[in-house]
Amino acid sequence: MKQKYTLLLALLVIVGQIGFSQDKPVDKPVRSPWETTVGVDFPTTRNLPKGGLELMINHRFGKMDNGLSDLYGVYAPSNIRMGLQYGVTKDLSVGFYTEKNNKMQEFQWKYSILKQTRSGAVPVDITWYGNVVIDARPKENFEFRESAMVDDTALVYKAAHRMSYFNELIISRKFGPKTSAQLGFSYTHFNSVDSFIRHDILAAHFGARYKVLSGMTLILEGNMPLNLNLGNYASYEQFEDLNPGAAFGLEFGTSTHAFQIFISNYEQLIRQKNIAYNPSPLEGENLRIGFNVTVRF
Repeated sequence: MKQKYTLLLALLVIVGQIGFSQDKPVDKPVRSPWETTVGVDFPTTRNLPKGGLELMINHRFGKMDNGLSDLYGVYAPSNIRMGLQYGVTKDLSVGFYTEKNNKMQEFQWKYSILKQTRSGAVPVDITWYGNVVIDARPKENFEFRESAMVDDTALVYKAAHRMSYFNELIISRKFGPKTSAQLGFSYTHFNSVDSFIRHDILAAHFGARYKVLSGMTLILEGNMPLNLNLGNYASYEQFEDLNPGAAFGLEFGTSTHAFQIFISNYEQLIRQKNIAYNPSPLEGENLRIGFNVTVRF
């Protein structure tokens, strides 16, 4: 009889523990630290949910240096990039993008390592972003390599010369219902480069947003190429010509759409190109208007 009471008591304890664990609130990630997966040009820590699909269109007008004669760059030659991103799991997404001017074909991925929780038990988001880009222009654009020399050896064109890579580790935090900020560090590699650009470049990145009204947010972004000797370069003196990039603007968002309009000195639409081939210092005549459109399905 005593054994029956002991067994009954044990069962009650187990059931009580199960009920308690079910009532215990789940520590969920913070809500929407970023409106989109991209700040202006560089990625945020936001990722797509499993099964989520996102269409993004990036548009850059020409420089504003001619003023009203070309409507501050709107009538000048422009560039466009568009593509799709898909959430494979709750932490991993992949995407494909194509760019008009240089026929760049971009394969990218993003993986959420940590997600900031509402209780503060996890204080930050940590995300890894990477891409592989193929320069699909005709072979004639690479003919300079036929006459280039390295250690008295002539360089011969190879398909691998078209490849470049970008990887960034991003750390962000939502400080309140209106403010988020992030810091990132990136590594860029080009398989083959012009004589005045190095193969490997490190850069630091910064992004922030502040919600001023429901559905309207101020956005800010910047990147700084780091003049570090990685042992794989052509002319060290010319590395000082690498220009930092910056952008600021407005972001308008709904549950399914986001529209960003901004001013920046970014000249390219491929991230590693903006780091290595940005000839535009942060001066008024080098600025240009751009916009991004994001549609979530």
